[in-house]
Amino acid sequence: MSALTIGIIMVVVLVALIVLKFPIGFSFLIVGFWGYVALRGFDSAFALLASKVFSGTAHYLFTVVPLFILMGEFALVAGIGEGLFRAGRAWLGNIRGGLAMATTMANAAFGAACGMPTAATAVFGRMALPEMLKAKTDRSLAAGTVAATAGLSAVIPPSVIAIIYGFLAIAPIHKILIAGLLPGAVSTAVILGMLAIRLRINPSLAPITGVTATWREKFRSLRGIWAMLTVIILVIGGIYTGMFSPTEAGAVGAAGMLIIGLALRKFNRTKLREALLMTARDTSVIFIIMGGIVFFSGFLSVSGISGAMTNYILGLTVSPTQVVIITMFILLGLGCILDPFSCLFLTIPLLSPIMKQLGVDQIWYGVLVVKMITIGMITPPVGVNCYMLKVVCPELDLWEIFRGATWFLTAEAVIMTLLVAFPQISLLLPNLMYR
Repeated sequence: MSALTIGIIMVVVLVALIVLKFPIGFSFLIVGFWGYVALRGFDSAFALLASKVFSGTAHYLFTVVPLFILMGEFALVAGIGEGLFRAGRAWLGNIRGGLAMATTMANAAFGAACGMPTAATAVFGRMALPEMLKAKTDRSLAAGTVAATAGLSAVIPPSVIAIIYGFLAIAPIHKILIAGLLPGAVSTAVILGMLAIRLRINPSLAPITGVTATWREKFRSLRGIWAMLTVIILVIGGIYTGMFSPTEAGAVGAAGMLIIGLALRKFNRTKLREALLMTARDTSVIFIIMGGIVFFSGFLSVSGISGAMTNYILGLTVSPTQVVIITMFILLGLGCILDPFSCLFLTIPLLSPIMKQLGVDQIWYGVLVVKMITIGMITPPVGVNCYMLKVVCPELDLWEIFRGATWFLTAEAVIMTLLVAFPQISLLLPNLMYR
């Protein structure tokens, strides 16, 4: 049996394990190990397992992952999301669909403090959704708004998904993080525009609440978020100007959110312990997956799959942009049946070398990939954000959530068209960076 045939068989086994919900990190490790055994024997497989997993993850740069996760956990405990939503409600609550728009704006701002879409879904599912339902907003619209706009946390820095893409694509993480700023702003604007148009066509979806706030109350609502905005500006500005490396920025952000939580008296021993434990858990999972993908990627190279796939695509008579679009549809299809991390870890090790050979900018492609990953988080049957919202709000029907989120796919199609047609939306800020 040829090495390429063994590689193809192992890829099929890997996909089967992931679809069957076997832990993704161990799926990569097990399949990669037995692939190496088939090609080179047990002794070589054991030696490579130890060396590749360690060398692939033992980098100082990867400390940015737990630091940004910790920043998000501290932001959750400090009640940053609640403060953002209260401010949005004070400023937008008296217009039609104002609460849905406030949720969108709050999710965009919260994304700059917490790079995990599922966490954003949980926060705004507990807080914003009851407020929208109380104001007689259509249940599907309210649920869809929470599930879909939580994806902004994956685009706007600091984004854990963007960091992992940078690791897999061997691309500059600081530039990938900054690249998400303008696409995040564009995504927010398009979603707000979609909500305004939809509510103009069908005003019954969100009656005007009549809730008004004085100018004094509006500006008072901002007092609860100024400290958070200061930390976010410091973190993002520090990365952009070169004052901080991504790892240092993560440390500054985590320390800043901790100080805010202590100042607001949100922390106690139990909450601090929970935040640290959640950070340790999520970091452990991510690093196990990273180790597995490093090992499996080595096997793909040895088996010849990576080279064969690259040569096949380079031989197609299509432009690089058309190849990029084709891969976007592949990611969309996989996003419908796989969770975000499975989709990311399964595809980027194969696609990234091809994009480099085609001369596709890795920063621009990274933004497109992250956006497609977030779209997969609201598409059935495996829409992670939708299932998270169902857990947080069990009174909602899962069909209601998916139906509401489907409306936002129109906005996402517009956003993706803009990002593909105008790469400078993603590349402007990274190209202006210090290095």
